[in-house]
Amino acid sequence: MSIIYKPGQGKYARIAAGGFLAFFVGYGCISLQGVLGQFEEVSPVAARAIPVGIFLVSLAVIALVMNYPRFADLLIETEIEIGRVVWPTRNEVMASAMVVIVAVILMAALLYGADWLLLMILRIIGLY
Repeated sequence: MSIIYKPGQGKYARIAAGGFLAFFVGYGCISLQGVLGQFEEVSPVAARAIPVGIFLVSLAVIALVMNYPRFADLLIETEIEIGRVVWPTRNEVMASAMVVIVAVILMAALLYGADWLLLMILRIIGLY
């Protein structure tokens, strides 16, 4: 019996998810070390050993979670779906970006014009 659930499937999704989790746990452990180092009651050895121990235990938990069948199946299916995505070409991205830029400029001009017109009306009436 293999310790890895469905080995070879969802490899990159598992690596990415596990890597992100390990990064955040590592960051938390580094922060914990800094906080523990501020207390006089905690020895410098303990201030380093406790975060390292938490990090090692967390890595083991992350490895187990990455191979938990329900979670692993989710990551496997996610990687399969990402492979099915039809990515736009550079020309399609440029054309879509130009449409958005032109629409934003037109809307800004329209709102500026409406604001200016209302301001002029309010000045004529004497309310501003």
